[in-house]
Amino acid sequence: MVGYYIKRGIRRAAEFTALPSNIGTTEQDYKAGKWVEITQQQADFYLQNPYASFSEIIDMEMNPPPPIIEMPFVLSNEDIMAGFSVLLGIEKEEE
Repeated sequence: MVGYYIKRGIRRAAEFTALPSNIGTTEQDYKAGKWVEITQQQADFYLQNPYASFSEIIDMEMNPPPPIIEMPFVLSNEDIMAGFSVLLGIEKEEE
């Protein structure tokens, strides 16, 4: 089996003339700039998802995006301007 290593990109073990001395096994090692060995399936997942995080590559599953929070109400322009007036200390003239 051909090994793969990840560190800001993927390299096959065969591409190294000698395996680097800075090899790690954990996410902390990866964040510290060490090469971490991954499987061919993980390498393929990374190539299909180049923006995947380290944990997503290891799990070979993308984390779901955060939910979209819908606003329960909509402010009118008058409400927004009134809020700015309060923040800026501007008093509204009586009509």
